[in-house]
Parts: sequence; C-alpha cells; structure tokens
Amino acid sequence: RFRLKEAHEEARAVLKRHNPNTRVGVSHILTILLPKDPQSVLDRAYAVLFSYINDTNYIRETYKNSDFIGLDFYSGYYLRFNPRNLQLASEERIAYGVPKKVLLGELLKPETETSDSGWPIVPEFFLRALRYLHNTFGGMEIVIAENGLADAKDEKRSFYILTHLIALWKAIEEGVDVRRYMHWTSLDNFEWSEGYRLKFGLIGVDPKTGKRTIRNSAKLLGEIARAGEIDMDTLPDAYLTDEQRREMDKIVKRLGIGSSFSA
Repeated sequence: RFRLKEAHEEARAVLKRHNPNTRVGVSHILTILLPKDPQSVLDRAYAVLFSYINDTNYIRETYKNSDFIGLDFYSGYYLRFNPRNLQLASEERIAYGVPKKVLLGELLKPETETSDSGWPIVPEFFLRALRYLHNTFGGMEIVIAENGLADAKDEKRSFYILTHLIALWKAIEEGVDVRRYMHWTSLDNFEWSEGYRLKFGLIGVDPKTGKRTIRNSAKLLGEIARAGEIDMDTLPDAYLTDEQRREMDKIVKRLGIGSSFSA
C-alpha cells in the first residue's frame, strides 16, 4: 500500500500544479466490523486491529494529502476472536469475497436480509462508517463514491436505497460533512471475478444484446433526487413490501427520525 500512497501523492501534485482548485481524494472500501460480543475485551480489540489492517490504515496514510475522503460502503459483519484459527483466510465463504475464518478469528453475518452476493443489508453500519470517518479524520469532507447491492430481481434495492439514505441523512444532521452521494451503479456492470452474474445496476443490461431496462428502484432514486427530500409518508408505501416497511420503521425508530426530511 505504500506504492498506492506514493502514487496518490504524486498524482495529486500534478493535478494541483495544472489546476490548484482541483479537489483530489482517494476512494476507500470500508467494511464495518463490529465485535460479536461488545462486552468481550478480546473481541473489541480484535475488531479494531483487524479493521486497521484491512481498511483504516490506508485511510490514515492518505487523508492528510487529500481534499476529501471517498467512501465505498456495501455491508458489514461481526468479528469474534478465536485463537485456534491460524490460517490467513479460509476457503469457506459466508458471502461473495468474505471468508468465514480469518487469522485468529471468524466473521459472522448480522441477522438481516442479504443481497444476491450474500452481503448483509445493514444501514446502521453505514451510519457507523460515516461517524467513524468524521470523528477520526477531523471532520473532513466525505464523498460517497459507491453504495449499492447486487439484486437481479430488484426486490431489495429500494429498501436498501431508502434505509441507507435515511442513515446518511442522520449522519448529516449530526454534522458529518457529506458532499456527494453516488449509487453503485447506474448500469449492470462487469464484475472482475463474476462477470455479469451480479446485477448492481439501477438499469438492467442484457450483456448479449445491450438492451436496457429501467428498474423500479431507479424510479425511487429519481423521485428522491427531483424532490430533494425523502418523503416517508409516500415512498415506502409505493416502493416497499409490507415486511420491508415494517423493518424500515424499526430502523427509523432506532435512529430517532421523524416522518419526512430533506435529502
């Protein structure tokens, strides 16, 4: 990662030399890892150490030479310390790209809905990520560069969008300086190790014909963008199932949010 840090600093210097007003930053994938047992000193310490090695050390190395912090957030997990696990990562996976066992510990899924990739849908972990970046790095500007899920049938994407934007709004209300939000992604894309199997797009793409199909979740995000607010009185009824609406209400209640707010 030293070479990535060095490359960022050199590229930033070139960009600033050509246009001093250019804003330059690095986008970081941040997977929030929480101790499985918050009362366990070992679980807590292990979660902090593993997060530092896996994600946060690179943010610490680059943020001082950045104008903003880019955040790619998709999901989060629990970590349990287990000194009997001595391999770096097990072949067994609990989700796409997520090993069940890691060195000196194991990863566990929160008991939530998951995407087609098996990644848990955890908007409250998203709020934790935003709070962490704000509190740790001096209130720097944050750009949400990626936030989304794989959902070929478009059955969970609207729930994901609504609940994550609610968490984002809560963070902004608390003073987190978020300047941009970009959903991943506009069109179904080619995933390096999975090809076209995972469907992340707001717009579906047939990889053989190129035909595009606007998904219902795209219409939801469009409504929010045009209105400049999230109308909690109408949007959940229009885009969520009854079960999703009940789960969203629980999230909203836990976050202490009212019925309508500016996006």
